[in-house]
Amino acid sequence: MATRTILQPNRAYDHIYDPSYITSHQNDHYRQTSKAMFNAQRIERVPDDKYLFSELPHYPRCTIQVTSKEALPAHVDKDWFSPAEKPPPACHDNVSGPHRHKFFARPNKQM
Repeated sequence: MATRTILQPNRAYDHIYDPSYITSHQNDHYRQTSKAMFNAQRIERVPDDKYLFSELPHYPRCTIQVTSKEALPAHVDKDWFSPAEKPPPACHDNVSGPHRHKFFARPNKQM
């Protein structure tokens, strides 16, 4: 059986989790949150047993429902903050520890 992979250009709630992500206006933030909350994976067709083989529009064979499962945890703040209120992202120049070498690269000089 073949499986189909669905690729998304970015994470759905990146505008909420990423501290350096800035939306210019409250409407942009609301639009991205709505797209993330009501994407195609949250909408499902539920068949109706009584009218399963009906062709009539006033007796639909299935109903469309949005899943009630919340995608974000309750402690995550979904409100919009203006760019002036957001704190600047922390400087990550001082990386230490056993994996420090993974954060830096030397120029590749092959002669």
